[in-house]
Amino acid sequence: PTTPPTDLNPHWVRYSGGMVTGSLFRSALAFGVAGVVLSPGCADPLYRKAIRASMGAVFKLPYTFAPHWPEALSQVKAGGYGFFAPPPQN
Repeated sequence: PTTPPTDLNPHWVRYSGGMVTGSLFRSALAFGVAGVVLSPGCADPLYRKAIRASMGAVFKLPYTFAPHWPEALSQVKAGGYGFFAPPPQN
C-alpha cells in the first residue's frame, strides 16, 4: 500500500450541511489528505448524516475545528502543511 501524502490538509469554510461535510471527508480520504481543518459554522462531522455521507471517512481522518479563523491556518501552514479548499459559498 502507498503512504498518503502528509503535506496536504484541506480546510473548509462554513459548510453547514451534514451531507456536504460528509461528502467532503469522503473525497479528502480518497485523495489521501493528512487531515481536515474546519472553520466556525461547519457542520459537525460526527452528525449522523455526515457520517453516512462520508461512508465512515470521518473516523479515518484526523480533523479539528479552528475557532480562531483564519489565524489557525497560519499555524498549520507553519507546521509544513499545504492546503486546498472548495470554492467559498456566498
